Amino acid sequence: MTTVELPELSIAERDRRWQIARRFMTDHDLSAILVTAADGPFRMQPYFANTSTGTILFPADSDPVWLGWLYDAGRVFENERRSIEPWIADTRIGFDALAEAAQIARERGLEGTRVGVLGISSSGIPMGGVLPYTTGKHMFDVFEGFELIDISSQWGSAIIARSPEELQFVRHAAKACEDATAALIEVAREGVPESELYAAVINTFAKAGAHATEPQVLLTVEPATMDFLAGPHWFFPRRQRRLLQRGDVIQVEMFCWFGGLDSQGQVTIVVGEPEPEQAELNEVARRAYEAGVAQVRPGARFTDVWEAMRQVILDAGCWSASPLVHTLSPVLNVGELHSGMMDADIDARLKTPAFVPGDFDQDWILEEGVTLAIEPCPARGYRKALVGGAVLVTADGAEELNDLPTHVHTVAAGVPA
Repeated sequence: MTTVELPELSIAERDRRWQIARRFMTDHDLSAILVTAADGPFRMQPYFANTSTGTILFPADSDPVWLGWLYDAGRVFENERRSIEPWIADTRIGFDALAEAAQIARERGLEGTRVGVLGISSSGIPMGGVLPYTTGKHMFDVFEGFELIDISSQWGSAIIARSPEELQFVRHAAKACEDATAALIEVAREGVPESELYAAVINTFAKAGAHATEPQVLLTVEPATMDFLAGPHWFFPRRQRRLLQRGDVIQVEMFCWFGGLDSQGQVTIVVGEPEPEQAELNEVARRAYEAGVAQVRPGARFTDVWEAMRQVILDAGCWSASPLVHTLSPVLNVGELHSGMMDADIDARLKTPAFVPGDFDQDWILEEGVTLAIEPCPARGYRKALVGGAVLVTADGAEELNDLPTHVHTVAAGVPA
């Protein structure tokens, strides 16, 4: 069996990131950055320390400190024994990491200054991760005498254009999504439990050394449903696992993470010959995807990408069941959601006006190194077609990092012998 080498980040990449952090602190009049999120896919411990846990105090004018529980510190210790150089040399066991971080900040003369915090975002898409309320309240208590500032949105904008080393990670995650789509096409057969679809994605990610972060793998298999990609039903007793049958329309959205950077794939697979309306939706989805990719280039407005996609969908008499496009690593800028929904042939209780989630800046400009998830999902009534993958903004325009997820696939009906 051949072992696939996984990409790694260099100390030079760490230094580049730390330079961005120090420049950010200068530009925003901050004495330090506190990285403390306990949950959420966009935690920043991977960015600052190449690890997924702990609390980090990163002063502008002195060395950073990493504090974690005993087992977290034990992991750092074992890495050192494996000759893995820690990104932050000053690592400490912190049974109350926030209180100890505040004490270190006082010892370094930072009391009375502004400290930027990653982990207390109020956004619906929490850039920088999130803290439980009681932990957040404790943080403000122990940092009394400091001015704690939520820097999530500004920080996300500062790091959204990724370096060549970081893009190796994004490409690796995108390749895992490509391979997972191939696995889905292989396993999708009449009579197969829908749980096998979920397992195919998770297994592929694990083989790639990647993982699926919440919401992991969103999945529906019925040909028409408003339960839009709500995730596996069998994780809670809402219903039993369903066996795939002729006419099913499998739709999957997968969220792959590698080294703190992510990619996504949006997949539609039809079991047997698609119904005429489904076939038309499939074609509209592909045209909307192509319209979005055609707009991607440095200097283009992000808004122009999703507006071009929206026009294709609305002109076809459909409504949009997806945000059309959003940035990756982090999900900071997002396209319009529910375009045309108010006029859709669906239950009135489900209708919401079109809106743009996340940070909305209609004049935000694309730049080289930004990665987008382009994911149109035209719908008529409760029937949908979803395609999409990662697209990189390059110096010359756009590079599509995926192929299989950007086309609708049909598999033959009939239970295998």
